[in-house]
Amino acid sequence: MKLKGINPIEQHVEKLVLALMALVLLGVIAMQFLTRPNDVDAGSRAIAPQDIYLELESQAKSIDSQLKDSSPALPDVKPIDLAERYRQALAETGDRRLALTAPLGQGVDISSVLGTDITQQAASTESIAPLKAPATTGVVASSQWATLDPFAVAAVPAYADFVPPEQPYDFASVSVEASFSGTALRDALSPEKGAGIPRRFYQATGIAIVGFEAERQRLLPDGSWGQAEPIRTPPGTAQPTRSLPRDAGLADLTNLVARVGGVSEDIERPMFPPTIAGPEWVPPSERVAVDENSLSEVERLQRRLTQREAELERLENAAQPDSRRDPAPGSGKMPGRSDPGGRNPGGRDPGADRTRERIDALRDEIDALRRQLRELGQDAPVPTAPARPGRASQDAPDAILSKESVRLWAHDLGVEPGATYRYRTRVVVNNPLYRKGPVLNQDDAALQQAALQPFSRGEWSEWSDPVVVGAREYFFVSNASPQGGPAGRTASATFEIFRVFFGSYRKSTLTLTPGDPVETSVRMPSGLFFMDPGVVDAKAAAEFIQAAERGSAPAGVTEASGRLTIDLGAYVLDIVTSPVQQPDQFGEMRVVPEVLVRDQSGAVLARSPVSDVSSPAYEQASRSASEASKLALRAPGQPAVSPAAELFPPVDAQP
Repeated sequence: MKLKGINPIEQHVEKLVLALMALVLLGVIAMQFLTRPNDVDAGSRAIAPQDIYLELESQAKSIDSQLKDSSPALPDVKPIDLAERYRQALAETGDRRLALTAPLGQGVDISSVLGTDITQQAASTESIAPLKAPATTGVVASSQWATLDPFAVAAVPAYADFVPPEQPYDFASVSVEASFSGTALRDALSPEKGAGIPRRFYQATGIAIVGFEAERQRLLPDGSWGQAEPIRTPPGTAQPTRSLPRDAGLADLTNLVARVGGVSEDIERPMFPPTIAGPEWVPPSERVAVDENSLSEVERLQRRLTQREAELERLENAAQPDSRRDPAPGSGKMPGRSDPGGRNPGGRDPGADRTRERIDALRDEIDALRRQLRELGQDAPVPTAPARPGRASQDAPDAILSKESVRLWAHDLGVEPGATYRYRTRVVVNNPLYRKGPVLNQDDAALQQAALQPFSRGEWSEWSDPVVVGAREYFFVSNASPQGGPAGRTASATFEIFRVFFGSYRKSTLTLTPGDPVETSVRMPSGLFFMDPGVVDAKAAAEFIQAAERGSAPAGVTEASGRLTIDLGAYVLDIVTSPVQQPDQFGEMRVVPEVLVRDQSGAVLARSPVSDVSSPAYEQASRSASEASKLALRAPGQPAVSPAAELFPPVDAQP
């Protein structure tokens, strides 16, 4: 039966509500199964509630592994150049002084209590002038031949520039010595006598000799002197002036002076290259003053003892650890320490080992020399070593200013055998005005320029007396007789031929006639050995050389031949009478014979016995040949470079 007056919606409204509720119920049920409303947000993903503890455990393990990581990734940090900031700040400083706008409080009149004026005016900077270091004095030079240690050539390849390609490594050198007055330097700093530099300018930095420079001139064939040129020092010589960069600041110079103070002995008096044959090196002043042949046995032993004690003291000073030494710029290590990541991964320093072995050998030799002196009835005093020998300049930065005289020397390996040279020297000290430009007179251009130089070089000394560098080979005519005379004698001449071999001249005397070649063969003493550093080590070679009774030589040690052949490539052409007469020792005129010789180059030389035997070269070669029989081969393996060299690497070798 159809209801009248009721529309369909009203008739079915309850059905619509029921259907809507059913849809909502179905939606809610579907959300529970099709979506994950209870998941926990864990950053980049959602985690079900039942898995939340697993996620926390995973994150905890990740954090723990980061904490235990020995090499974590570090953030990039912008580098800060503190030294440059310091130099910039120092350059921008002036002589302005800050003034308080108001006093801090009521002042106290101390002068009225003490009854004296305690005020002191600061030293004025108006009268300051650039430092002019005094000149060195007493310059003396001496030359010698010696045989370089083959193990030094193997350790320092730069030595090969000064020696022959094959052993024996004979080389010529000149050592030059001078004196410098520290008290004169003090006067040069003082306001009364010198540049008027206040003590506060160098009180913290100190004043030290940071270099000793020498120049040479060669005697030319026309009798004039050539251009002055710097000497060539041995490889490994400590040179602080070459280790300071151009843009160095005051802190860099202070650090350098501090390092110089710890090794002043090596800077002022550097070691001679290690040698195994030839005369032992002595300072030029001693070599010139004393002829070895004129010494008695006691004097010779005492002289050698003094030399050995001085060398022992120098090596012990260099081997002493000094916590006050700063490492060389850019080295990252203290002096004397080996580089764990370098050629010596075991941490042992071969150079230090050789130094210790040399120290032990010197002690044994000193004991032997003392024993020999006692056997000769002479008592050798035992020196008492200071607590810290050679460290005075380290404790007192300006100790040089109190020394009346300081001995300085240098070695020149760049000389040509047979040439004649003269030398001049000067000292180099650190400049107390360095980086002080802002507090100096701004209108003085010379003073401002001086403030930019880290070093102050002294005046050049006077030139030394000429020194002859012996040639490798010589021949001298000691006597000559022209053909003729009452007995109808044959023309002949006595030649003395010399050649350097194992550091000394070897001599042969023979009589030659016109047409004869100038050549000979010299008998050599036993006990001269060649050593191959690639086969035998220095310690084994030294033990064999020093053995009182030598057995068979170890591999790598070979005895030199018993004969030395000398062929000068020259020929005797004729023996004539000189057209020029010369006075003899009694003042009477006499005829002088001359020997005409064609040398290896084809030139004809006129040699006279009078001029030959009176020449300095003849005296030098004869003295060396006479001393050769007294000189034994020395043990190899001495330090090849100065112990202070690693403290002052050249600028181009710094990282």
